[in-house]
Amino acid sequence: MSLCGGTVGDQGPWLDIRVNSTISEAYTVLSGTLTEYNNGTALMVAQIQNNTNTNIKFNLNATLSGRTVSGTPHFNNSSDWECVFATGSDWYYYTQITGTFTGVAGSLVAGSIISIYESTDIQIGTGAAFNNQTQVQLSGWLDIMVTQQPSTGATISIGANGTDFYFDLISISTPTMNASFNCCGAASGNLITNPNFETNVSGWTATNGEVSQGTGGIYGNFLQLNVNDYGNNYNVYQDVTIGANHQFKFTGYAAKHGASPYAKIWLEFYNGTTLISKLEDFWVTLNYTGSSWQTITPMEGFTPTGTTKIRINGFANGTALKFDNLSLISCNPCPTTTICSGQSTTQTVSNCTGTIAWNTGATTTSITVSPTTTTNYTAT
Repeated sequence: MSLCGGTVGDQGPWLDIRVNSTISEAYTVLSGTLTEYNNGTALMVAQIQNNTNTNIKFNLNATLSGRTVSGTPHFNNSSDWECVFATGSDWYYYTQITGTFTGVAGSLVAGSIISIYESTDIQIGTGAAFNNQTQVQLSGWLDIMVTQQPSTGATISIGANGTDFYFDLISISTPTMNASFNCCGAASGNLITNPNFETNVSGWTATNGEVSQGTGGIYGNFLQLNVNDYGNNYNVYQDVTIGANHQFKFTGYAAKHGASPYAKIWLEFYNGTTLISKLEDFWVTLNYTGSSWQTITPMEGFTPTGTTKIRINGFANGTALKFDNLSLISCNPCPTTTICSGQSTTQTVSNCTGTIAWNTGATTTSITVSPTTTTNYTAT
């Protein structure tokens, strides 16, 4: 994920830091990244600049850990100025953060180190910071202390011992996409329970109600969420059991109605109850007319290491979300052969008809290879 610029009151750190006894709290994010890992940790690296004195710059380097979908929002009241989208349905949390703000070389605070020693749960999700109900954001509170003063002669002190911070998260990376869906073995049938809703909407869980069966669509009956266009957060989901490193592909049809743009569908990957990662949201933009549906852009790739289930999520606020004819197919992971670098192994395909084509260019039933790095060999 990439961090984009923002200021306090919009997005950005709010540091209660006094430089030479002057209070200057608002900062802008100049650049940065948030990299999330399958083991429930993340690394945040960013450079921030003071809005009042642009010669005050810090590099942020922090490690987040304890990723979970069950957390305590720091800004959890929609009447708070910080947050207009309280406890969003796609939010998840990090329970710990450690790291430092260090003064940028050549700036007024060069040589300084401000350490992070405690935090609230760090929340991530749509609208998790302040002002945008369609933007994936990050926010939280950090307790900080000065562990090294600047080498420039400037003096840093901490006011209220802490900092709020708000970031927009953009350019979200997703699992590797594949132009074709080639399986090692036969593909599964549709893994979704009740994907067409012809009889009812069983098999789907609505966290706060407002889910029902719609009728009369061009594909038959369908699921509808928040059909009355209530201005609250509603979501519906289904968990599908699937293992790690399985190739998958998800698609279907969707529509909305009402003036609100807040209707979306997305996939999440879990190990038990622990969220591993999620795919980018598919925002539904087509208003339902009875005969028109929007095709959900196929979501495909490989499930992350540790995956035990995929969660299919639907969300609506101020509009209805409708979907139908959903499909999630998968296939078993390819077999793995472990050898040392430079050793050779023979890979063989069987029960094939027609011309064989390996990704090495070979067309024989068997190939002998001697890779020096981890390599995938496939035949079609």
